[in-house]
Amino acid sequence: MSPRSASIATYLAAGDYAGGRRLSPKSPSLSAISFSRVRSACRQAYVSRPRHDSGIGQPLALSATRAPASPPVALAEAEAENETMSTHPRSAVFQAAGSAEDLTLTALQKAVNLLREHPATVIEIVVSGAAVRGLVAGHVTSMTVEMMLEENLSVTVVACRNALRAYEIDEATLADPIGAVPAAVARIAERQWDDWALIVI
Repeated sequence: MSPRSASIATYLAAGDYAGGRRLSPKSPSLSAISFSRVRSACRQAYVSRPRHDSGIGQPLALSATRAPASPPVALAEAEAENETMSTHPRSAVFQAAGSAEDLTLTALQKAVNLLREHPATVIEIVVSGAAVRGLVAGHVTSMTVEMMLEENLSVTVVACRNALRAYEIDEATLADPIGAVPAAVARIAERQWDDWALIVI
């Protein structure tokens, strides 16, 4: 009998072994000190037993720290595309058709917001309806439009001649930086045919 088997036999003789749980010894002839030694011997035999593929009894190996995962390829491509779009020349036409005389200012503010994200964008604002009344020289709207156009050189504003005639406005009275087109609807259609993005105000 091997020393390990002898130790286990001694331990089993010293106490009960039920359901895998070791109980305290029942034999009055075995002192608490002897029982402690037998238990230590059994533990030593259990630890030093041959290890199998199941891994039972083997010390747990610390898992290696996983390196941070690199960004997904799709995310990297999306970021690269967004960077390209922000610097690649693009074009957008804004349709500002309405009755408010300060509608052109609303369109200009949205144009500035677009330029913050895509500074290379070329923008044209086509104004029609009663909004053309705010484009006359000396109007508070046209004066503000002039200042904003000076700061955003890639933006132009044009008025619809049909709207100018409807509201009896002489084209010559428009503020200096503001041009005119024959018809707003035709201008917007032409820009879209040329692949300009359409923004409706």
